[in-house]
Amino acid sequence: MASYNLLEEKWIDCMGIDGKNQTVSLTDLILNAHHIESLSSAFPIINNSVIFLVEALLLSVYSKHGIVLADHDNWMNLFEEGNFEESLFLDYFQSWKHRFNLFDEHFPFFQTHIAEEKEGTAMKLMPHFSGGTGGNTFTIFDHHTLDEGLALTPKQAAQFLLPAHYYGAGGRLIGKDYFSDSSIANGLSFFIEGKNLFETLLLNLLPYPEVDDVRSGEYDRPIWESEYPFSVDDRMLVKEEKKTLYIPFGLMDMLTWPGRMIELIRDSDSLIRNIRMRAGLRIKQDYFPWFAYNRKGNFIRAREGRLLWRDYDILLQFRKMISPDEDNRPPQAIDHLKELVDNRYLEDRIFVIRGAGMAKDSGKQKVHFYVEAAFPIPAALLENSDLIRDISECLNKAEKIRRILYGATAALVDRILSFNSDQKEGRKPDKEDRNKLINHINAESVYWEALEPKFYELILHLPEDRDNSLNQWQESVQSAAWGALEYAIRLSGESVAVMKASVHARAILGKNLNENLTRLRKEIANE
Repeated sequence: MASYNLLEEKWIDCMGIDGKNQTVSLTDLILNAHHIESLSSAFPIINNSVIFLVEALLLSVYSKHGIVLADHDNWMNLFEEGNFEESLFLDYFQSWKHRFNLFDEHFPFFQTHIAEEKEGTAMKLMPHFSGGTGGNTFTIFDHHTLDEGLALTPKQAAQFLLPAHYYGAGGRLIGKDYFSDSSIANGLSFFIEGKNLFETLLLNLLPYPEVDDVRSGEYDRPIWESEYPFSVDDRMLVKEEKKTLYIPFGLMDMLTWPGRMIELIRDSDSLIRNIRMRAGLRIKQDYFPWFAYNRKGNFIRAREGRLLWRDYDILLQFRKMISPDEDNRPPQAIDHLKELVDNRYLEDRIFVIRGAGMAKDSGKQKVHFYVEAAFPIPAALLENSDLIRDISECLNKAEKIRRILYGATAALVDRILSFNSDQKEGRKPDKEDRNKLINHINAESVYWEALEPKFYELILHLPEDRDNSLNQWQESVQSAAWGALEYAIRLSGESVAVMKASVHARAILGKNLNENLTRLRKEIANE
């Protein structure tokens, strides 16, 4: 019988604390997590998927041993150990080892045997492959074609199997079934990172069973512990129009949800070229603990041209702190970290928030891009609600100046395309030409890129020197706006029209900056 056991085979790419890349088994990943700095797959959604898998495993082990993660003392005892208790996990792995075989005869890991002949290329496992799940008709990410297909090693198949569940796209993929998007396919997941992978895994181990909006019960377990994972027995269902949705038993069930049935087909040369796949159970999920929700209750998505740090304040919008809205909430891990800090734990640390995911349109198969970004979060920031409000106000001010910059850039473009466009009887430039030139100049990207390192400085220094940090931010916003406009002017050329247009654009920017930033200076001085 073919075997590829994820507890023994080396299939997870990571970086050691010595800075060297390595590939480890699932057992090694957990038992040596304190010697590993981070996961290091080139695909962020693979790293995310491995974390979700491991979190489900940790929850199962700890819940079986009666460890209450919602108890801050219990959680800190685990954290201060500095590594996972070997005997605890070796016993668990011994009990469930047979369920981690990728090609088990009865219970292949995160799969099921499918009794139908219809097969599809293994490219269907990953969104980015041309002609695969992503529906790409051109080779943005790679040069494979649907006719050519590809052959995956067992290691690659193991890596790609996880995102096929967590990030699978909807539509007609294989056979007659219509697949819905995986529940987290369109959002960004946020994780807190510590000094090593052990700390990272603990910091994102939620206080089960006390997780917002996630019901937990006696049937909650990861998929490999279930005898009939695709059965609807005992599951609560909800009817939404013509759809039948099922409610997870708890967090472990949610993290290993059987949303699609997959079977890897291993050829005689041990490579996987084809798979079988059918639609599984549709999940009823209005909340995902690793998402961040804005004031309208919508989770943060990856958007082209929008750097993730611009949504930093949403990550810290603890309920009713910045606004009276009930729907805004940070990722659960950040909420939990704040509780720990409030109880005088981990007060002197600076952590990192990592956001990662992919950009795609809901219900569509084409993936636009993957995104990953990291930024600091000093624990001291979580202790002072005034500082969190300051950050929100700083970002709002930067956004307002961005709109002013856009107006100045638009005025520049209007004058270049039509020298008398500002006059009542003057000729207005063609709207399409105007938008194309504004997009070509793209001054806003220059503005935001200049502000990014200044924003990190603001976060790090704000708890220690509030007034000076806020003043420096205001100066950085002003400098970035002027720098972006001057970039736009240089990019426009050296014609007489550009010279005249630049005078007009500078006057607009200068006037509005003076009005808005002077007002900000007064607000800071009066506090």
